[in-house]
Amino acid sequence: MAVTALPTKRSIIIGAGASKPYDLPLASELLKKACDRVARLDARRLAMTRDFYVGNEVYELAQGDNLSMAFLTSIKIPLTLERVARTFREHLVQQNLDDFVRDHPSLTGVVSMLITINLIASMYGQKDGMWQLRSELQKSAWKIETDWMRRFVGIIRPMASANNKLSIISFNYDALLERSMRMYWAGSEFKYTTLDESVEFVYPHGRFSELPERINNLEVYLTEQAAQLKVGEQRDQAARDRAKEIIKDSTRIFSVGFSFSDNNLQLLGLGEDKASALFVQNHKNEDVRLTRKLDQYHISSNQRDGGDMNSLVQNGFLRTIAFSAMRGSLTGAAFTSRPDAPKRTAWSAARGALPRDRHRLPPASANHHAGANKTVPEH
Repeated sequence: MAVTALPTKRSIIIGAGASKPYDLPLASELLKKACDRVARLDARRLAMTRDFYVGNEVYELAQGDNLSMAFLTSIKIPLTLERVARTFREHLVQQNLDDFVRDHPSLTGVVSMLITINLIASMYGQKDGMWQLRSELQKSAWKIETDWMRRFVGIIRPMASANNKLSIISFNYDALLERSMRMYWAGSEFKYTTLDESVEFVYPHGRFSELPERINNLEVYLTEQAAQLKVGEQRDQAARDRAKEIIKDSTRIFSVGFSFSDNNLQLLGLGEDKASALFVQNHKNEDVRLTRKLDQYHISSNQRDGGDMNSLVQNGFLRTIAFSAMRGSLTGAAFTSRPDAPKRTAWSAARGALPRDRHRLPPASANHHAGANKTVPEH
């Protein structure tokens, strides 16, 4: 009797931990940097012993710092620096800026700019009076062994299929993964399925529209990019709806650098009913809150990986995404169509036809991956 193959719907959830190897800040670090900047500028305002209004005081407060200038000019009447600082000082109870601006939507523009300033400052540096993209983020970079996004292309591209798109849901404003995949995807003499035919990118919280190698006018650029973020009063409902639809339809969901915050789980509609489909990175199992959430979802040890991003490339975790596309669900259908078939673990099902001895993944307790950054709350 013929078995009807059902497509394996694959999706990846990307959180801030995935960009941490490139020295981008995590959600908690973004919050601290934002608070420090607001507090520093407000202290300077107080030292000037006069109230702040949009005008010449902006230049005095910025003291030649272009990033502070961009932040100060994002404060629009009726807001003032004093009022913004007081809101941070007296009402901040959240663990990240996304949640903070959700509860204080009047600060949408200000918080969007603070996020943008800190992310751009982590990716760019000043050289000869120009803001230039860090050399290791440019295509000519040679740190291949630590560039997991670049090597991810080599894993996914050979198995790419227009008939079974890989969906990537990213909560990272930087969009570094998509940028890297676009840089390297077409660089082969062999003709593969195009990236746009093979991969779908969805950004529920928005993303920067571009990361040029040089920024000519920093203030204009920061203003344009801050407007792309979908936080507070700004919302991309279509992207949120699409992300939820992807998770609903997915039979394999891989999570990297994502800490399963309650707000984002609700946004995705990712509940315990999807536990058998989940394969989750928790670097060195150091994110205790994430471990508790996975325990709550009854995620088995075979569905967890304690490696850093680069080890996920090496140990087979990310390769599993490609091979699950290759095998489709024909094998899975065969198992589910035969009541007497031997049962397999969820991890062996995800691995499909992978040779067991070559691609066995470390247990969740593995903590031998050196030189990595732990997974903590996403943007």
